[in-house]
Amino acid sequence: MHAAPNEKDALLISSFETRWDHALQSLDATLRDSGRVIDVRPGDEVGFQQQKVAGAYLVSFGQLQMSIHERGISRAIRVCGAGQLVGYGTWFVPEKKYYSLLALEKARVRFYTETKLKDLRLHSFEISELIIEALCRIIDIKDDLICTLEQVSAVDRVKSLLDSLLDNFGVVDKEGQLIGSRVSRRSLAQMSGVTAESFSRILTDLEDQGVIKRRRRNIVVVDRSHLRPLEKSLSDKPTDAGL
Repeated sequence: MHAAPNEKDALLISSFETRWDHALQSLDATLRDSGRVIDVRPGDEVGFQQQKVAGAYLVSFGQLQMSIHERGISRAIRVCGAGQLVGYGTWFVPEKKYYSLLALEKARVRFYTETKLKDLRLHSFEISELIIEALCRIIDIKDDLICTLEQVSAVDRVKSLLDSLLDNFGVVDKEGQLIGSRVSRRSLAQMSGVTAESFSRILTDLEDQGVIKRRRRNIVVVDRSHLRPLEKSLSDKPTDAGL
């Protein structure tokens, strides 16, 4: 089971853009300035197709909700924050589906075309390593999600999501830890793999148990220890010795 990011992991994520910029300094000016800076306001959508050319975004600051659109259905899949490389490899995705980013607050991203990213990889070993690191983190998130959806109850999936949001966007609060993310409850439900009604009911139960408190659209986690039953529940399951 994927463990919650520790302090070292959080430091690596937060310093990703710093390490990226440091790697760029060894390149010529054309490559150093190859990313286009885009400032977005809350509610603005940044689509990969809108750029008219394949590429990926490096988030400088702010939160953006990543969604997948397929056959007329849109589904939120995760919240992206500072220092994350988003959308690398989307040019390999079949045309029948596409991804988009919705700004949840004031944010800044840098857009790199597929061609520029290829040039950066060819000219900088450090950039190549950073791209691999970013992809490995995304694979880790997806593996965790698959494992969670297959083996864990709806309640524990919601708890796992809240715990993950605390790792990435938690803010110290007088009553505990505030989840400093502006993502909608409907999107949080989609990320948990439950219906909006089930998500609301689970939050009510957690509030009745004293685990969380709701302040309008915000969630404050009062007792985080109750959000981490996953590792134990999965470790109790029998495993195939041949795997």
